[in-house]
Amino acid sequence: MANPFSLLGRLTPSARSVSLRALLLTGDGMPVQQALSQFLRNPELPLSVKRQATDLVYSVLRADIRLDFVLRRLFPRADRLPALFLLAVKTAACALLFEEHAPAHAIVNGTVSDVRRLFGKGLDRVANGALRSLQRMGSAPLSPDFYRQKGESDDFPALCRFYSLPEEVGRLWLAQEGRETAIALMKKSFARPCAGIRVNSSRPGWKNLRRTLLESGALPLPGAAGESAGVYVPEGGLGLSGRMDLTSLQREGALSFQQGASLCVLAETGLLRHEAPVWDACAGFGGKTTALLEAGRVVAAASDISISRLRHLPAECARLGIGTPLLFLADASCPPLAKTPGDALLDVPCSGLGVLARRPDIRRRKQDFASYAALQGRILAKAAALSGKGASLFYMTCTVNRAENEDVVRKAELGGLCRIEAEWKTPVDSPLEGMYGARLTVL
Repeated sequence: MANPFSLLGRLTPSARSVSLRALLLTGDGMPVQQALSQFLRNPELPLSVKRQATDLVYSVLRADIRLDFVLRRLFPRADRLPALFLLAVKTAACALLFEEHAPAHAIVNGTVSDVRRLFGKGLDRVANGALRSLQRMGSAPLSPDFYRQKGESDDFPALCRFYSLPEEVGRLWLAQEGRETAIALMKKSFARPCAGIRVNSSRPGWKNLRRTLLESGALPLPGAAGESAGVYVPEGGLGLSGRMDLTSLQREGALSFQQGASLCVLAETGLLRHEAPVWDACAGFGGKTTALLEAGRVVAAASDISISRLRHLPAECARLGIGTPLLFLADASCPPLAKTPGDALLDVPCSGLGVLARRPDIRRRKQDFASYAALQGRILAKAAALSGKGASLFYMTCTVNRAENEDVVRKAELGGLCRIEAEWKTPVDSPLEGMYGARLTVL
């Protein structure tokens, strides 16, 4: 069997061919952002192709479980067909079901033509027949009832398939939150995510830029973050990008793209108001580090376990015109420190159930919630031990799972490590990502 990537060399560059390459990489375990970046950096690809490919890849991954169910209906003996062929039909099925602006005949004809180039004649007729069958199903695949299997007395498994969510996650939310909230969370995880924008408040005139963004269609963040430098654009992405050159503004350091809920956690837990120096113990790519620096907070140090993430921070600070804090590579559960310089920000590793819309590849991940909770507890305990009495710990996750959120901080409080001062989590009816944050005082 020929290598799928070699076969894709037979296709001319298009949104479909770029999407197939990126989806193959995610199938091998590569994060979706990294997979797309392999192709989006290509200066020869038109911007329109890059945008279409990005949208299609995210749509396929968000609908992954639903689309697999549809494929089993179209191909009862799918195991006999090449994986790349099934991926091409799956991508086309996603476009037919969810891309209202794309002509159906163009999707079908383009996919059949691609299959013919990839595999020769024969399978092109199979692809054409399958996609025509999908069209004849009409709106049925857009209803949860379509995903109910014979013999199922409970409709919840069908709802999980419809919202393309692993049943394990759906059952977790059902047990913790009840049916109504669980379905609301499932629905939000399937929707297109909001786009968050953080205006660089360290620069003169930032309030004018924020006002312009709001006048162009962005919305202020809710609650305590309402007057901050952050705004967000509702479901469907950056609708205001056609009215403002956001790319140039980003390149010039006037703004950054950052999850709105992340900025809400910083505001709601009081981190933006604290004056003590901060150690960002799980800095990642540095979004929260730079947000704090722009707001005038002293970030004494930032560390992360991944050098591939941390190495981006100096360039980010240079783009934004802010000083780069001390950076070091470290596991937050056992950092090479004798004492922290002040407060600690703990954006701990988690299951990511609150950002499934933005990180749809997480749906494919086998989750070990107990291991996450144990690691989170170790990080929190270590930060408390390294901090002086009265220091503040800011704990946050991007998941919707009590075992990783409330239970972790309550266990630390019951253990006499710290006292919970404030908690916040994204309201279920908010369009923003599902995040949790708590401010703790070391005892």
